[in-house]
Amino acid sequence: MNLLGAASIKYTVRGIDDATGKSIAAKVFRRSAFAKARQQFRILELMADDLVKVNGKKFAIVRTIVRSAIAAVQKELSSAGEVEKSRLARNEVYSPRRVGSVKVSVPYDQYVHRRLIGAEFAPGVSLFDKSIPESTRLEIAEAILSLERDLLLGEGQAKVRFEPDRHAGNYRVELIRKGPELEVHLHVIDFGQLTEISAVERELIFEWFALAQVLKATGATQGAAKVIAERAGLTVEQTKVLIKNLGVYFPDRAASEVNAYFALFASIEDAGKTLNPAMIDFIRAILQLKPYETLLGAKPELHVTSLFAERVRAAGERVLPKTLDRM
Repeated sequence: MNLLGAASIKYTVRGIDDATGKSIAAKVFRRSAFAKARQQFRILELMADDLVKVNGKKFAIVRTIVRSAIAAVQKELSSAGEVEKSRLARNEVYSPRRVGSVKVSVPYDQYVHRRLIGAEFAPGVSLFDKSIPESTRLEIAEAILSLERDLLLGEGQAKVRFEPDRHAGNYRVELIRKGPELEVHLHVIDFGQLTEISAVERELIFEWFALAQVLKATGATQGAAKVIAERAGLTVEQTKVLIKNLGVYFPDRAASEVNAYFALFASIEDAGKTLNPAMIDFIRAILQLKPYETLLGAKPELHVTSLFAERVRAAGERVLPKTLDRM
């Protein structure tokens, strides 16, 4: 056996199946992950709550980020759940296909024990390994962006399923020489955080991202508060709290675009509305694709961030005319 990778929740080792002689990957959940995780979650929640109580609502954004991070980690604490998510990824999300000349597949996972998953071994190296020819690397980066763009921003989806942790280690690149031809296989792995939002929630992300950029520059308006409250389904009392919260966070010209969205999200949650934490994960999924866009350089038509910006602009054109009344 040899170690393939390790993280705080589980580690993966490579072994040999005695029956077939083929390589397998054994994903082993650390005993401490089950013993300590919930206690650590509770400590983080209490610390975030105390930060808001002591320092004011400006720090509610920290609580929102903590809640989102906890929700993401909780998804990874079930071996049976991860096997089911891998099945969904293999059969529905990343169903076997070709993107250009790149063959895409997802290895099989099998439940063995609450602390053990047996998996089909995914051969290959990271996209950034020096053994990959530069032209092939660019081809693979384009395939990854095409895959993820369709998942995150594709049309006609009632549900938007995605895995927000798409760093380079979660794609294995296998190059097979067949005569003069080089066959490229992209094995997509690790679906512990696979999640989903509805198409309506995705539209809300576009709208709120657009509104957040205006709010950070000009400050809150009655119109903006009304649009946000209506779309979030807030009560009259919750709307009053939202208006106060928006006044705490905005204007803030120094805030990044992403932080402005998080601040708006926190303002809604702190008003008493429970939101899907995957609406934070969606932004994380977009940001995780930046390294592949950097590889491709000046090809904005292939960039997921560029298409996301277009959707945000379109949403802004729909909702911004309703936000002109100053508070």
